[in-house]
Amino acid sequence: MYTDHFSSCSMALLMRTVTFTWSCQVIKCIPLIRQSYHPGWDCHGLPIENKALQELKARSSFLLKDALSLPPNVIRAAAKATAEREMKTQQEEFEQFCILADWSPQTTFRTLVSFRVFQQMVEQGLIYRHYRPVDYSPSSHSALAEAELVYNDEHLHLSGSANAKIIAASYVTSESGSGLVHCAPAHGAEDYLVFRGLGLLQGPTDIICHVDGAGKFSSDVAHVVGEEAAQMLVGQEVLKDGSKAIIKLLESTGSLVKVQRIKHRYPYDWKTGELSLATSQWFANLDGIKDNALHALKDVQFYPPSSRNRLESFVRPRSEWCISCQRVWGVPIPALYHTPTDTAVLSSESLTHILRVVSERGVAHWWDGPVEDLLTPELLAQFEGGPDAWRKGTDTMDVWFDSGSNWSTLSAPTGGREHRADVCLEGTDQHSGWFQSQLLTSVGVSSGQSGARPDCLYADDIQSVERRAVVTTLAEVLDCMTSVMVPVLPYLAEEIHSTLHEGDETVSQLSVFTQKWTPVSAEWNDPHAEQDRTSLLRMRNVVLSLLKKAQRDKNLKSSLEAEVDIILPNDISVQPYLLQLIEREEAFLKTLFIVSNANITDEGSLGTSSFAWSYVSSMDIPDSDLELAIRVRPASLVKCPRCWTYPREEEHDLCPRCEDVVRCAD
Repeated sequence: MYTDHFSSCSMALLMRTVTFTWSCQVIKCIPLIRQSYHPGWDCHGLPIENKALQELKARSSFLLKDALSLPPNVIRAAAKATAEREMKTQQEEFEQFCILADWSPQTTFRTLVSFRVFQQMVEQGLIYRHYRPVDYSPSSHSALAEAELVYNDEHLHLSGSANAKIIAASYVTSESGSGLVHCAPAHGAEDYLVFRGLGLLQGPTDIICHVDGAGKFSSDVAHVVGEEAAQMLVGQEVLKDGSKAIIKLLESTGSLVKVQRIKHRYPYDWKTGELSLATSQWFANLDGIKDNALHALKDVQFYPPSSRNRLESFVRPRSEWCISCQRVWGVPIPALYHTPTDTAVLSSESLTHILRVVSERGVAHWWDGPVEDLLTPELLAQFEGGPDAWRKGTDTMDVWFDSGSNWSTLSAPTGGREHRADVCLEGTDQHSGWFQSQLLTSVGVSSGQSGARPDCLYADDIQSVERRAVVTTLAEVLDCMTSVMVPVLPYLAEEIHSTLHEGDETVSQLSVFTQKWTPVSAEWNDPHAEQDRTSLLRMRNVVLSLLKKAQRDKNLKSSLEAEVDIILPNDISVQPYLLQLIEREEAFLKTLFIVSNANITDEGSLGTSSFAWSYVSSMDIPDSDLELAIRVRPASLVKCPRCWTYPREEEHDLCPRCEDVVRCAD
């Protein structure tokens, strides 16, 4: 059992009551049972940081006008001291109520368990960096979590003006107002998605944003209004005097038609103030896991039952999760940046090395230690410039990702139990926070990438190179896993060993325990292949999300009924590595996506073909300002009765591959 927030003593009492009650129920049939109760605190986030800054300001040894000017290590030290002091105070108060628990330091202070959950999601290709509008706080210079927002009525000034292009958007209706609204893809998620879906955004440079991180007009606004007019705007806060300056500018040019005050709902940070702004952030792809998350809830009992609908309503519409913020106090996102190429490195290999360093030297070493300690020999060999060419990322994890990873601190289920926890207890306000983040992170640890079915095993010629490569890999995996499971599942290991060596009595009649342990050969260690896998899995997640939309709309039953188009941008002067990888692995993509065919094309070669249905999305291309589009559509050919894919011409009995295999077999 676990509860994350100890904001009140009542929650601690509730948890202990639930634990004791459950123990009393079980003790009727079991003579002795030990219940372990491990309290935990949520110690990261802006409340602790703000409290620490207030205390720093209260010390009159210096004037604190701008918290951002303080050295980060000063803020972190103050925040850590504040958190430890408050934990100690609350623990003493809980003990006065005689709450029986394991109060040892090892159990009451959260460690960086979220690092390992984060690494597993990176390995699944679920984590990526993107430039797009997010909810942003100019005062704290940080992206905001959805749960940190409140929606207030705001008065806006509207002005009629010049000619503009009209596009269709499903979220704009004629039920209220004229049915026409302005679009700003740098300042609204819905506008951004509409522009991207129409192919109007090829990369980050296509997103025009004239607002800086402080929420003020930047000098770039001169590109639109001219140098002279920009002098009225640059440095003005857009949510305050900046709006008034825009109206004065329109009046001075005779472009203002009307000013009207209207009310609409606008998101605000309940602590610091908020603005939707295009920035580079780290995201988790939810399209590939939210269906599994919703399915997982079918085995959960909710009290009251109506709260199930509330949690599902928060999960269902989400497609991605901004998991980074620009705060000092928190768990770091362990990304490394190669400065000359502006390349962000966040891979399983780099994380494994960083976790080893941090576990040995402490989390503070990420912030205060030299960057060379965090670099692997492979990275130094792959990129030029040596350690001086690298910098550590300063982003921290969204506090909801941090607290949502706490399930991993619990022991794995044993004795027939299916789950780590029997009860998750919190208030209904946490359906948008902790309940949701815990669900999504736990499903993102369990959402494996084993879905790509190697149909070459049963459809290819038995001597084909592809089939033999897959069989060799599977044999190596089975041999290694059998050796690993010997002390844990000896009977199963003996059965596998006997079956594998059937016919060779000199080996099969000997116990598997007589076999010498042989480590996996070094030739299987291929860091470049791992990086390629991560890139391809990220693309696969986009394809899977589009396939699920098509299935949800009842446009297809099996993914094999679909075909995928990888649409490259036009006029590429230097081909980024991802595009080289895609072209090299073109023949493998259909297997990876579990579709009948995958084509690589470009925008200029699309033609005017229309389909019964199609779904389009895009993803950014690392090491460039470009994006590639991904389209899922109906398969262009018909089903082959032998392999069940759709590459068969109507006039043929089988597809070309199956025809060749059958001909060779005859």
